[in-house]
Amino acid sequence: MQRVPAHRSSRSAFGRPPRLAWRQSGAAVAALSLIVGFVATGCRAGDDTVDTSPGTPYTSYIADVTKAVLSYEERCGLLDCRLGIPRQPGETLCSYEARCVQFGCKCDRPATVGCDDSSYDSSYQNRCGLLDPTREAERQQTILLSYPAYLTTARDVSAKAARVTYDSTCVVSALKDAPCSAAQVDLVRTGCATKEATGRVVAGRICGLHEECKAGYCKGLAAGSPCGHGTCAPLGNVGADCTEGAVACDPASTYCGGGSCLPRVAEGAQCSDTSGCVDGLFCVRAQLGDSQGKCQKPVFGQKGDLCDLDVKAGKPCASNLACYQDSMGRTLCQDRAQSRGACPTSEACPGTQTCARAVATAQSGICQPLGKPGDVCNINTSLGQRCQNTLVCFATDAMAQAVCVPQPDNGQPCNKDLACLIGLCNVNDANAKCTAKLGTGLACSDNGQCNSGMCSGNLCKSPVCQ
Repeated sequence: MQRVPAHRSSRSAFGRPPRLAWRQSGAAVAALSLIVGFVATGCRAGDDTVDTSPGTPYTSYIADVTKAVLSYEERCGLLDCRLGIPRQPGETLCSYEARCVQFGCKCDRPATVGCDDSSYDSSYQNRCGLLDPTREAERQQTILLSYPAYLTTARDVSAKAARVTYDSTCVVSALKDAPCSAAQVDLVRTGCATKEATGRVVAGRICGLHEECKAGYCKGLAAGSPCGHGTCAPLGNVGADCTEGAVACDPASTYCGGGSCLPRVAEGAQCSDTSGCVDGLFCVRAQLGDSQGKCQKPVFGQKGDLCDLDVKAGKPCASNLACYQDSMGRTLCQDRAQSRGACPTSEACPGTQTCARAVATAQSGICQPLGKPGDVCNINTSLGQRCQNTLVCFATDAMAQAVCVPQPDNGQPCNKDLACLIGLCNVNDANAKCTAKLGTGLACSDNGQCNSGMCSGNLCKSPVCQ
């Protein structure tokens, strides 16, 4: 029978997206020209918007969300920066360690091991919080990569022209007290997606972004494209065309299916997906293999109930339970394992902890936090000993114990087992170092090699609004 692997990734969509270039590329200039052109050709702010004051820029939204994500990840053990106690000029490492401990820094140096500046063990430095000032900056880099430069530029220009304003309140508030989970940040961002922007452009006026429209969407944009050239139009009712995407349907009463806006159904009605149910209801299946379910209010599963780990179930578990597979391969609400306690799978562990096994064939393991710099880990991810964000599990050779180490930045050594934080590594070079990703117009073979995240026709290209 199939079992859920003993690990789960601590990476989210914020983990390794295409690199963000904070400069105006050709695509960014094109986006800028497009929106400026709207204003210059008769679409003045006073004519087509309901508020003529500049909106909050998208870069401010990004900064607020990034800060909230970093705070959440530190609280939940996905990141451990400990930046509060700076080292003083000329202060020895041993003196710094003693001062940090006085302020509450927990150091795991054995009592029998004295402090000697000439042979200070780097793993102790990291565990005492003495060498982590770069980790927050490194994680911030990887978070910023999830915001394409051309789209950020277009949104900032639009906000400056009083066509839209951005608000981070939903994400910041939700993450403040959100439960710890490797997927929680993505869940919050998805739930807040419709609340991050307030459009100011009235119906019938030219638009370049869906969120610019005060009530409706930007009709004329290519399906799936966030920006381009269109006209603000009302949201579609039942039967309306939605070949441009779900954004064309009124989410209060319809959803997009088969190119047309279909009615969202009420409690008790048959459904195939939660998007087909009215707000507040979920599509819940009676049996695991059922293709259809019924729209129901959220009911927190009790011990032994089907739960949401399987896409065909549709029911969350009560807070004291966890959703994972039992010995029969059924995905059920079951007792949650304790921190440092026995576990059958990582889904049973609290928060972001993983179920670490001695060997891959072991039936159970021990719930443990994600590894910090210097902590023991296992390159075989099925064993569940994983590292925090910005770290990678690495062993210097086949006989050495693997430990969590920082991912190398540009200019630092790398290899097939030591992946770069944001750059490229030539794994065929024994002396390889991380290098910057390729700029627009340079030869490439896949999207991951390009600064823009787009390789087309074997050349790096910049995405454009269309």
